[in-house]
Amino acid sequence: MYDDLTDNLFVPGSITQKTVSKRVSYVRFISWIPPLFSALFLLFAFLRGINFKPEKKIIYSSETTNYYISNRGIIFDSTGTQISKNIQSYKLVIDPINFTNNKDEQKIILDILSKKFEISEKGLENVKKKLSLNHAEKIVVKKSISQEVFLKERSKIKNIEGVFFESSSLREYDFKNLFSHIVGYVGAPSDENLEKYKFVTDLIEGKSGLEYTYNEILNPTLGIKNEEGDVFEESLNGQNLFLTINHKFQESVRKSLLKGIKSSKKEKGVAIVMNPQNGKVLAMVSLPDFSLEYFSQTSQNDEKLQEIFNDKNSPQLNRAISGLYPPGSTFKPIVAVAGLSEGVITAQKIFNDTGSIKVDDKIFYGWNRSGLGKIDLKQALAQSSNPYFYTVAGGILSQGHEFDGLGYDRLKGFLQKFFIDKKTGIDLPFEFEGFIPTPEWKQEIFDEKWFSGDTVQMGIGQGFILISPLRLAVSISAIVNGGNIVEPFVVEKITDSRSNLVSQKDPKKIKIDSINSQNLSFVMEGMKEAVYGKRGTAKILSSLPFEVGAKTGTAESPPNDPHAWGVAFGPYENPEILVVVLVENGGEGNKVAIPIIKEIMESWWNMKNLGENL
Repeated sequence: MYDDLTDNLFVPGSITQKTVSKRVSYVRFISWIPPLFSALFLLFAFLRGINFKPEKKIIYSSETTNYYISNRGIIFDSTGTQISKNIQSYKLVIDPINFTNNKDEQKIILDILSKKFEISEKGLENVKKKLSLNHAEKIVVKKSISQEVFLKERSKIKNIEGVFFESSSLREYDFKNLFSHIVGYVGAPSDENLEKYKFVTDLIEGKSGLEYTYNEILNPTLGIKNEEGDVFEESLNGQNLFLTINHKFQESVRKSLLKGIKSSKKEKGVAIVMNPQNGKVLAMVSLPDFSLEYFSQTSQNDEKLQEIFNDKNSPQLNRAISGLYPPGSTFKPIVAVAGLSEGVITAQKIFNDTGSIKVDDKIFYGWNRSGLGKIDLKQALAQSSNPYFYTVAGGILSQGHEFDGLGYDRLKGFLQKFFIDKKTGIDLPFEFEGFIPTPEWKQEIFDEKWFSGDTVQMGIGQGFILISPLRLAVSISAIVNGGNIVEPFVVEKITDSRSNLVSQKDPKKIKIDSINSQNLSFVMEGMKEAVYGKRGTAKILSSLPFEVGAKTGTAESPPNDPHAWGVAFGPYENPEILVVVLVENGGEGNKVAIPIIKEIMESWWNMKNLGENL
């Protein structure tokens, strides 16, 4: 019927409303209405057609001027490889200003278009609803029309007044799962932007990742042109983002993490690689992830999208920045810096680890209940002594402990200097800040007072304290870079569509008060001993081709298995890389997280020596 209508009824060059009116009038009235009444009806319909448009509530007239936008900016990795791109497409649009006002004519045309362009019943009803509102903004009838269909049908569509094709730019993503949490995806605009850009039919906005954070930068500017195509104000393409991440290295990190998680028979984990000197993120992987293929505008799969959002493992969650966990023993280097800075301990002070300490009639054990014997700070870090750090955090000399510890207030104050309870400020959305528990919080939530045992638990990264993997990476970076809290980032530079530099990232850092370089060196030596010492918990890293320091962690998470943590940095004398790995409920950090870190560091070293941009 579409071909009959366009080839016979809609004669090329004609205005179709009158022709359709005659056909509708014939079908409905000619057989039973006398000629005089028929003529009067047609006259009424004609007059009604003339007067209908001014009666509409027109917010903006598109008869002389149109808003338009050009292309959204592109996202590249550090090598200049495209991660997101724009695909040329077309859409079928109705302009209510110029479209027929006659409901019967509308029904005939919409029914034909829906069959020809395979418009769903829901989509058709949506178009009818918008037409009934008598608003002026254009209505998109069908998106993602191929060039082949466009070329075949455009001459026929030209004969339908108020219906036309518009060129369209659709967002598509390469690398599927590799950048799902970093790049993110786009979708329909919010109600606020719909109102602001109501006459732009091609508008999209970022919904997650960099597409969300840098939405205004990626979006093209609004342009204006008239019906003849004369441009009054040019729409400029959106600006481009260049990441700090090399896609080859990101892929290598993902493979190592995926391999380690599967060998542990687990499903969730995080790997972060960062330059500790400036916060430059070299890789960030959160598993499970999802394929951006299903979020590409060219191939959106509603069933698959629903499956992603309903998955119990929450693949859409970026655990690197939005997951909060007890850090376990990876927290001990921070507590060590606090103890040294506050004068509670010295690097040389000897402590007798008997396997446990007793606090307020409650016994807190170490991982080796027989005890590690007499140890100093270096050995306490290398062998991960719980009793040592229990005492640093909350030891009470009057209860028989070897010395008075920091106590809650001093420990909390020092953790706040490391911004443990703040967001890192990374240029990715939906980051969660860490959590430092307080006596008031415990009273409110559990209706219990704060005990000394709660403080000693904080000393080993257990109890109520929670931290994101990225915050841990930033905190340990401060120890190895001379005491600076860096702000991590994944976008290194922004260019315009002609590759002219718009802005270059200027790394930000904040110097922590009351920390001296000597104390930081003592802690770093303990982390180095964890790798090269006879009793070190991260000895597997000793075979790396460059010198490193590390700390393992096994964070209890009852009733589930403990979280497996690991953190390492290198080269030791001038660190360029810091790696944090977490396997949720993965077990022991030295057996699960550290082997993953080793693979990642080997990959970094090899790619760096091959001249890759890292």
